[in-house]
Amino acid sequence: MRTAEESQCFQTIRRTIDHRTSELVSRFGDCLNQIKKEMTQRVNTGLPIPTEAYYSGQALYWKFLRRRLEKDMLALDQAFFLPLSDAGMSEYRQQCTQLTDALDDLTKKIFNEFQTTIEPVSLI
Repeated sequence: MRTAEESQCFQTIRRTIDHRTSELVSRFGDCLNQIKKEMTQRVNTGLPIPTEAYYSGQALYWKFLRRRLEKDMLALDQAFFLPLSDAGMSEYRQQCTQLTDALDDLTKKIFNEFQTTIEPVSLI
């Protein structure tokens, strides 16, 4: 049996872990929102940075955003000691999957646009 002091200490530790977990999950949500914002800003400008090629620059940018998202998700997946299920992580996991699929679609779209610009006669 625990003493009252041990029980109070245990509850304090539990509250601290829960608070930090919810803070970490909200930061991941902020990261998701930031990536969404960067996606829409980049798409709406329509202009590549002057030092990059249009198609490869766009595709690299989408891949960069996807990798950034995957690394953040991997870090949370490896945090086995955090009770992420209690912090509403399933909702963010679903958003992450949708965002990853959207980034894949944008990369495929830019590749297909690039393929249409290639003239097959000039390759022979």
